[in-house]
Parts: sequence; C-alpha cells; structure tokens
Amino acid sequence: LRSNRRTKKRKVSRIKCLKNIIPERSKRTYYLNSMRLFGKKFSFNQRESYPPIKINKPLENERHHFPENTIRTTKYSIILFLPKFIWEQLRRLTVSYILISVVISFIRSISPLSPWPSLLSFVLILSIAACREVFDDVRRYRADKEVNQKLYTILDPDTGRMIQIQCKDIKVGNIIKLEDGQQVPADIVLISVSNKESICYIETTELDGETNLKMRRPTSVTSDLNEAQLATLDGVLICENPHHSINIFKGSLMVYDPQGNFNGVRLNSQYVLLKNTVLKNTPSVFGVVAYTGEDTKIALNQKATPTKMSTLDKQLSLYVIIFIIIQLLICTVEAVFSGVFQQKILDGYWYLPAADPTTTGVLAFFQYFVITSNVIPLSLIVTLELNKMMQSKFVEFDAEMRGSDGDSAIAKTSSLNDELGLIQYVFSDKTGTLTENKLEFKRCSVKGRMYEAHELKKLKGQTVQKDLVEFLIIISLCHHSVPFWDDEQEKLVYRSSSPDEDALVKAAQEFGYELVSVSFDCIEIKVQDEPHSYTPLAIIEFSSERRRMSVVVRNEQGEIWLLSKGADSTMMERCVSIKEEEGVSHLREFSEDGLRTLVFGKRLVSEEEFSSFQKRFVEIEDQSTATAQAFFDEFERGLHFVGITAIEDKLQELVPETIDFLTQMGVRVWMITGDKQETAISIGLSTGVLRGNSRVVVVTAETSAACEEALTRGLEDLADAADAAMVIDGATLKFALHDHPNLFLHAALRSNSLICCRSTPLQKAGVVRLMKSTGKICLAIGDGANDVSMLQEAHVGVGIIGHEGTHAARSADFALHQFHHLKRLLSVHGSYSLIRCAGTIKYFFYKSMTICVIQCLWGIYNGFSAQSLFDSWMISLFNTIFTSIPPFVYGIWEKDISEYLINKHPWMYYRTQNRRPYELKSVSLWMLAAIYHSIVLFFGTMMVFGEDKWLSNGQGLGLQVFGNVVFTLSIFVILLKICLHTRYWTIITHVGYWGSFASYFIFFAIESFTKYDVNQQYIMQKLFVVPAFYLWIPLAIITCLFPDLTLTFLRQQFFAEEWEKTALEHDGVQSVDEVYCTVAAEYLQLKKAPRLRSGYRVCPPNVE
Repeated sequence: LRSNRRTKKRKVSRIKCLKNIIPERSKRTYYLNSMRLFGKKFSFNQRESYPPIKINKPLENERHHFPENTIRTTKYSIILFLPKFIWEQLRRLTVSYILISVVISFIRSISPLSPWPSLLSFVLILSIAACREVFDDVRRYRADKEVNQKLYTILDPDTGRMIQIQCKDIKVGNIIKLEDGQQVPADIVLISVSNKESICYIETTELDGETNLKMRRPTSVTSDLNEAQLATLDGVLICENPHHSINIFKGSLMVYDPQGNFNGVRLNSQYVLLKNTVLKNTPSVFGVVAYTGEDTKIALNQKATPTKMSTLDKQLSLYVIIFIIIQLLICTVEAVFSGVFQQKILDGYWYLPAADPTTTGVLAFFQYFVITSNVIPLSLIVTLELNKMMQSKFVEFDAEMRGSDGDSAIAKTSSLNDELGLIQYVFSDKTGTLTENKLEFKRCSVKGRMYEAHELKKLKGQTVQKDLVEFLIIISLCHHSVPFWDDEQEKLVYRSSSPDEDALVKAAQEFGYELVSVSFDCIEIKVQDEPHSYTPLAIIEFSSERRRMSVVVRNEQGEIWLLSKGADSTMMERCVSIKEEEGVSHLREFSEDGLRTLVFGKRLVSEEEFSSFQKRFVEIEDQSTATAQAFFDEFERGLHFVGITAIEDKLQELVPETIDFLTQMGVRVWMITGDKQETAISIGLSTGVLRGNSRVVVVTAETSAACEEALTRGLEDLADAADAAMVIDGATLKFALHDHPNLFLHAALRSNSLICCRSTPLQKAGVVRLMKSTGKICLAIGDGANDVSMLQEAHVGVGIIGHEGTHAARSADFALHQFHHLKRLLSVHGSYSLIRCAGTIKYFFYKSMTICVIQCLWGIYNGFSAQSLFDSWMISLFNTIFTSIPPFVYGIWEKDISEYLINKHPWMYYRTQNRRPYELKSVSLWMLAAIYHSIVLFFGTMMVFGEDKWLSNGQGLGLQVFGNVVFTLSIFVILLKICLHTRYWTIITHVGYWGSFASYFIFFAIESFTKYDVNQQYIMQKLFVVPAFYLWIPLAIITCLFPDLTLTFLRQQFFAEEWEKTALEHDGVQSVDEVYCTVAAEYLQLKKAPRLRSGYRVCPPNVE
C-alpha cells in the first residue's frame, strides 16, 4: 500500500511538472498516414497533437505510425505510372484532340481509314513521351536511392551497441550519432556533443542557402552523458505538431533516473539539428530523432516552383486552337457539299441506294474529321520537348560559360530556352551580381577622423585613441562569425554569415583586435594580444527589412551594452545628436566613391531595462513577426554614434562591356539594389547602367502626395532630355508601386536607365511585376536570398552562383557563374533556341496542312464521299517517321547567322526580339505555301495521270497509283522545303534529311513487295515503269519550289532587313568558329581528349 501511495504521489508530481514544461499544443491536425494520387493528398487517422516520443523504446513509438524517413521525389510509381501518365497527357488539348480522332476512326461505319495505323502512331508518339518521363523519373529514383541508402550510426537499445542502418530505416525516437562532415538525415534534438565546449556547428546551405556556420548546443540534462549512459537513457520527448517555420521549435525533454525521478527542460530551435544541414568542425554528436520523412522542416518547406510558360508556347497554344477551328470549318464545308451532292446528283441514279442528305452530311463531317486529323500533329509537341531538352544541355555544355573552377552553367528548366531570345528588360541586383562580393576593408571614420586601412595596420601594437579602440572592439563583437584554427594557414579563419561581416572581422584581426572564440556563454577577443571576454546575452538578427543587427553583451566590468550596426538609412535615425563633423560628411564621401558603408552605434543598458527586455525576448519565437519587429525597434533607439566602415566590392570581370553589349542588343538594364543612393549611382556609372552624359533625375518623397508630385516633375524632366535616367529610393518606391503605378511606369519607360535603391525584396518583385503588365519580356538576375521573389516573378530568372549562398541559384531558371555569361546566354543560346523552335513549329504545320488540303481537293472528284487518296499506313507514318527527323535535326543544329556576327553586331539580336520568327504573318506565309503546293501537286498530277493510263501489258494504273504519285511528290517537296530554309549544315543534318527520303522509299518497297496490303502490292513496280512519272517529278518540284526561291531572292535583294544584309555581306564567316576551336584545342593540348559536340563549340569535357 505504501508503495502504491508513493507511486501515485510520484505520478501527480510528474503531471504538475509536465504542465510547467510541456509546450502548449496547437490544434493543428497531425496526419498519421497519407497518400498522394494524381497530385492530391488524401489523409486519414487524424490526431490533435504530435504523439510523445519514448527514447530507446522503438516498439512503443511504432504504434503511433510516424512517417518513414524515405525520400521520394519521383513523379510516378510502377503501379500508377500508366494511369497517371495518361492523365497528364490527356490534360493537353492536342493529345485529347488526336485521341478523339483515333476513337472515331474505330467506328467502321464512319471512318474511311483503317484505325490501326492511327492508333499505332498515337501509341508510338506517347511511348516516346513516356520514355522521356521514365528517363527523368529514373534519374530522380537513383538520386533518391543514393540518399535513402546512406549509412548512419544509431544506438541499438536492445544490445546497447552502435549499429549502422540505412537512412530510410531511421525511426522516430532513435538515438543517432553524427560525425564531422555528415549530413543530418532527419530533424533531431541534440543531446550530447563530444567537444569540451558542448557546442556544435552546422552548415545550413541546403536548407536556407546561407553559407555561414550556426551554433547549436545539447540539452543541459543530457550534455554530460556518454555512450554507455545513452544506451540506458529513459525519457520522453514532447514536440509540437510539425510546421514549416525553420526558426521555430517548441518542445520539452524529460529524462528519468533509475529511481523514477526526472529532470525536464524546455527546448527551442537552438537544440535542434534540421534535416539536410551538415555537421561542421565538430568531432561527433548524439541526438534523438524527432521528425522523419514528411514531418521534417525541409519537407514541409518544399514548394512547387512557379510554373512559367514561354511566350512561344502560349502562341503555339493559340495556333493549335486556330488550326482546330480551320479543321472544323473544312469538315463543315465538305459535309455541306457531300449532302448537296447526295441530294442533287446521287439521288438521280436508280441503281444507288437512297440516302438522306442530312445523314450523309453528318457522316461526311466525321469522316473528314478523321482524314484531316493530321492538321494537328501530335509529334510536334514531343519533338519540341526533345529539342528544348537538347538546347538546355547546350547551355551546360558551353565551354565559354564555365566558372573559374570549371563548373558549367546550370539550366534548371528546358521550357524557357526560347524565351531568352525575346528579352527586352534585365533587372539586376548589384552586390554579388554586378560585383564580385569579395569585400575588402578600405577606410573607416571614427568621431570625424578618417582612417585608411594601411594606417590602421601601422597602428597595430601602438597606443591609440579610446574611440578607435571601442570602435574596433564593436567590430569584433557585433557579428555572426565563427573562428576556427586552420592548420594549413596556421592562423584563425572565420566562417561568416555574409561577406561584409567576413571582411570586417578579418580587418579587425589584421589591426590587432582578433576574435578568438565564440560560444553561447562567452566571446573571447584579443585586443593588441591582451585577452578579453564578453558574455553574449541576446542577438537581434539581421533581416532585409530591418537592415541592421544588434547584440547585447556584458563586459568584464559587468556593464551591459547594446551594440548595433546597419545601413545608414536605418541607423542614423536611431543615433542621437550626430554632428556633421563626426563623420556624416565622410559617409557621403564613401558612398560617392562606390564603397559599401555600415554605421555602428552603442548604448549602455541598465539592469532593470535588460531584465524587462529579456522577459519579452525569451518569449519571442519568430523574430520576423510584426510584434517582434516593433519591440526591437523600440529597444534599438537612443544609440550613440561610434563610427562608419567603408568596404570595397570590386566589379566582376567584363561587367561594363557586358552591359554595353546588352544595350546594343536593344535590352534595357535596370538595377534594383538595397544600397544607398550615392553608392547605387556610383556603381551605375562604373558599370555603364548610367552613361556619363546621362541626365540623372532623382525622385524622392516622404508622402504619397509628394511622391505623385515628384514623379510628375521627374516625368517632365525626362521628356526634355534626350538621354536621361531615373533614380528612386525605397521609401518613394513604396508609394509609387502602391498609389501611383501608372505614373511611375510612364516615367520609367521614358528613361533609358532606372536605378531603384534601398529596395526591399517585395519591392524588387513589384517593379518586375509592373513591367510585366505592359507585355514586355523581363529577365531578373541576382545572387542572394533577397532576390528570389524577383527571380520567380520575372519571365526568366537567372541566379548567380556566388558567395551569398545558393538560394537564388536553386530558385532560378538558369544558374550562371559570372554576370558576363548573360551576354552569351541571351545573344547565342536565346536567339538560336527561338529560331529553331519557331522554325520547327512552322514546318510541322506546313507539312500537315499540305497533306490535309490534298485530301480535301480529292473530294471534288469523289463526290465528297470522304474517300482517302492515300494509304492508311502512309498517312500515319507521314508525321511519325517520314518527316519527323528533319524538324528534329533542324531544332537542334540550325543557326541562322554565325556566332562571329552575333559578337560583332549585337544589334542583330532584334531579329528574334521583335517576335517575327513566330508571328502570325510568318506562319500564314508558310500556310499559303502549303496551299499552293497542294494545288500544284494534286491538279498537276491529275493532269498527267487523270485519264487512265495503260501499261504495255494492258493493266491500268488506277486510283492507288495516282494516290502514291501524289504522296511521293509531296514527300519530295516537303523535305526539300526544309532544305531550302536550312542555313547551317552539319553531318548530322545531311544524315537526318537524306535519311528521311530513304526511310520513305524503304517502307514503300516493303509495302509493294509484300502481301500485307493487297491494294499497295506491286504499286512501286507499276509506278517506276511509267515514263511520265520521271518527267513529272522534277517538273512538280520546280513548279512548287521555284516561287519560294524567287520570293527569297527578291526579298533578300530589295526587301531584306538590316541583319540579313549584314549576314549576306559576311557569308562564309561561320568557319571562323571551327578555326577558333582548332586553335584553342591545340593551345590547350587537348586534341586527343574525348570531345563533346555542343552545337556551339567542339569542346573537350574537362576544360580545366
């Protein structure tokens, strides 16, 4: 009885303690099991809270059915592949339309053609698309398999030993051991660290794109436990429901001792290692798995990339609708004539069965629908996808777009290659995009006195002013940098959250103010080799909206200081009694020189104020909330101005030349940056965004009414100047975008250049969105996480793989290593891709229309009975085999002009920028050519073979021979048509074009010499002995194509555009490319290395 009473008391005490340390559980639903079907998530077995996790008790945890730790990024599964793939394809208008025609062809009372050739062609095209999907999905599966089968070490609770298991087998509640450099496989709560400081460091690049190291610490109740003690650890981990916020975690850990007593501790994000982070500079750690699989933070943060559709694809969709309407009109006209023919003519023949004209017309409509179904070629979609995929590979193969380390550019999507040939506006970030983001400390201003970097180095070890000492100490303390000892360099090196912090901390180290170590409890620095320690009390994080960061520290005298640094726009208003002589003039001077500036301030905090601050600070879970921002804004005021730093960020290679090249291409380059106005203007002048003789109109305002007035006045100034540029700051831009978008847009379009300074990420996206509303094609380029919204808003987003992490590169459509690679991406890859895709589309519609018009003309001679002139197999294989390879080859290798001309004459980019290659006028000319060719081929052949010809053995040629003559001539003319429009010939081009001729005659011979189709048997033998056939072939080809040649000649002689005249003057210059490659290969001594044919350069795969 006494034992039971003790147990009850113990349980009651546990419950009381649990109420104190267990976090409040949100009412969010927790899904135990879920499945995805056709892109939708279906869930069942719902709970109101996340179940408690029993440490070292896997069987008890299994009953909660936590998600498996399996990574699955594949689109399909083996069981659901076929239905899901068919569902995805049927969502396309073209596929659904062709499927309807195939289904109708199986109705024998309607279809004039055999359904099997159409079905097999349909299946063949879908099979090619399915193979591409399978290929992509297999790559995803292999990548998933590699991750899922990674080995990790866990503590086996049954044996108490460390065992290795695969990543997919990790369960919630497992105690896992991670070693230095190992990637975290799940969200885990840190319970023990091997080093004496009980601190570990993680790199979160894969999670948030930041390259700096972050500190984490184990729980106080488990930090001293060794491996043997962890094997017998008995405890419960309480976690909140999974959510997407990576900086918020609420939980508690309870650890029981053998007597049943327990210690509990609250948990926050500082105790958690999130999945896909990497352990750095720490021998090993132990942790308890809290979330796996779909419950992890990274899984909950995975968002679908915004779907972008290129302008050409949108136009293609419009053309498909137009041609469907044309087909339906043709079928309607033929149906009307069929009914009239039945009523007026056929009803007079007594030996023919009577038929209702209306019924005859309705049947004729569906019969002609089947016959003319090729007017919408399904193979066009597949060919375009394959061509775009190859063009995106060309971007990655291009040797001239590799980084300094030999890494290639990355094409994250293949659907926007042609959009690169239409760009009219480029919106560029400054730092890390136009500049190298390799910063160097140049100057500083302290209490009105300016110091150059070399002066401060000379002062090392000497007695200096107290103000300068305080300033350099603040630089050493106010940051996120972490020091490590480098054995190779034999000195301390730093991992910082940004290049600015890295430059400042390194500069302070060179001046004798060295950061030695950083932990949660202590920051050690050396001031002229004399050690000092400070206790960190709070860190207020930097954000793009705040533009500053602050730390609260306690010095060795017990004083509490608030140390802040940030942009001058946000720091100056927080500093009290700043005098002009204290350095404000220096701030302006630094900015005009193009240097990046930071303002430093400090103030003494009383114990009472800090106590009040700390009570509210520990309750803040997310520092980005409006409530937290307001609290920090109030606390970070009343600062005393300390000094200003000036850091130089050098321009990347060839940036002015690239911007000048883009300007000559007809592309306007606008700069949107977070820097201050003077710095932005200085960089604008040095990069060429602003010309030296440009009139710069600065628009600033503090109210909406003042903004309207400033924009109106600026618009008048812009109208008076021949070459003008507009500069607007973030505060004014807020009113311009929200209250006066039309006025701002009108002023921006009037200016040759635009610089937006002090812009927030949302304002960057807002400017791009506003320009998109005018129909202009926009490209955004940046390198930081604050550029992501701008990149995703633009038609094309380009990320720079730089020093501010990989977030922008991962979110962009294309990733480059240098800004000057943008020149080649647009002028070469973009224009070539558009020319190729537009030519492929026009050729597909042309050849399909040619065959369909011939079928309709044949209705005149068969009483509009929908009898097919051509063999069923010939029609089905027409788009699938006979004429499919030439547009595919054209779409990969065609070049309308050489790269030599592109580089020499940038203005020639307008040939694609003006959208003429795919505009309705261009497509209409191809359709007129199709109609003309159809008339010549049909009526010309009718004139030659119209009256029944007789062979020497007395046999007649008949309808079947007539149809094959027309079809053979159509193949000749259609294939020669693309030959006339091809300007760049390669070996592959020759093989593809002439091989298509061969494929037709091979199949023709197979049909003629086999008994598969009685109607087609011996047709070739009959046809090839008729002399008129050999006379009509060259005559028909000349009659069809001579107008094409004549019009091309006349246009080039009298109506040629400037780029065509220039190309004709430099005819034959394309060989320069091959000469260049040969010389480069010899110079690099890599002629014997295996080579990749990139379409732009014959380049070795390993250029380093």
